Amino acid sequence: LAVLKIEGNKFPTINWGDKRTLMVGDDVVAIGSPFGEELRQTVTQGIISALHRQPQDPDKQFTEYTDHIQMDAAVNPGNSGGPLFHAESGEFIGVNEAIIGNQTFAGISMAIPGYQVRYVTEAPIKDGKVIRGSLGVSISEITPQLRAKVGAPQELKGVAIVEIPAASPNAKSGLVADDVVVSLNGVTMTNMLELRWTTAQMRPGSTAKITVWRKGQRL
Repeated sequence: LAVLKIEGNKFPTINWGDKRTLMVGDDVVAIGSPFGEELRQTVTQGIISALHRQPQDPDKQFTEYTDHIQMDAAVNPGNSGGPLFHAESGEFIGVNEAIIGNQTFAGISMAIPGYQVRYVTEAPIKDGKVIRGSLGVSISEITPQLRAKVGAPQELKGVAIVEIPAASPNAKSGLVADDVVVSLNGVTMTNMLELRWTTAQMRPGSTAKITVWRKGQRL
């Protein structure tokens, strides 16, 4: 993604969509240029098939921040970088990025969600670059084995801390392995992606209030 500065004012703009309102089954419209110059400005339509997808990726195309919108709108080589719109509201909700499986569309395509696009395009305008915060710990989803080990009730949601390296920013925080991060700055953490992304948006050096579950109690 790039940010371009255009001289002038009073340009028409498109509204940003709110990720909290997206639902599986919503109609979407994808715009792009499949197969290069041959089919410029092609529009395809589909529905949101799933949210919060993190595809397995042997080629390392995707990062640990992956939070894709899955859809069945046709996307082919050349569509990448094109916008994805909510068909009903007309709001911008993502950037078309990838096909899963082969190099031709097979009914499953992925888009970067708009909230991530907004963050990584506004950051260079404000700071000149994208700055991400880091907890500096190894994490995992809560497994049944860990739940039993730390005495966590079945309804407890959170992210488990696996390891805290000695040189980590968190080495002096008081967190320990097997802690379950329940919330960060008041935001409930239900999976690893939420913890990574919430942390990434914090400025290095800022203070975080972390609630953890440890041996039967919240700290």
